[in-house]
Amino acid sequence: MLKTLPPGQALPSAGEAAAPRVLDLLLRGDLVDADVDRAVDTYLADPSLRTGQLHALYRIDFAEIDAAMRASTRRLRPAGGRADRQALVCALLLHRPHLVHPPATAEPSRPAR
Repeated sequence: MLKTLPPGQALPSAGEAAAPRVLDLLLRGDLVDADVDRAVDTYLADPSLRTGQLHALYRIDFAEIDAAMRASTRRLRPAGGRADRQALVCALLLHRPHLVHPPATAEPSRPAR
């Protein structure tokens, strides 16, 4: 499905490209399933949390994730339990986390002797 831009909105330049979604980070191998599971378990243990950490590199906005989850399931009757967890996982996968720390790079080369 093609998305159209609102009138007057320009396409982002390559430098302004949108941050990757959690799903993109998983597909690239920057995150693993266990990272997502830990984030979901953390939120379910304390739904009052506003933000959380994802793999120590990314900050996630639980309030934004919860709002996206609620908006997508607004017309469905509350299912509870596993269905709520699945909805939360889906919303998290589409979330665009904020990079907190840049990934570690390879060791700097040593000077020749």
